[in-house]
Amino acid sequence: MVKLLSRCQSPEELFSIISKENFIKAWPKLKRYWVRVNKETDFRDWWQTIYEEILKSQGKGKKNITLETLARICKCLDYELVIDKHVSNGD
Repeated sequence: MVKLLSRCQSPEELFSIISKENFIKAWPKLKRYWVRVNKETDFRDWWQTIYEEILKSQGKGKKNITLETLARICKCLDYELVIDKHVSNGD
């Protein structure tokens, strides 16, 4: 299925082959596999966004991002992530 995801150019293309429900069920395992095989991939990140949008539209997920994810986003956008130690320690 990872090969299928890496070859599909749009969500509509994928969802003409498998259902959104099957994608939602399979994505966590696929993502873990993809992380082991290739640490950084635009395809995985793109499909992760699709996954989150589907969950959001179905009312199944509200996701808080981790500091690690925020740092990666900032790096991609060429922003500097500044964390105030007083805020992060709850002071």
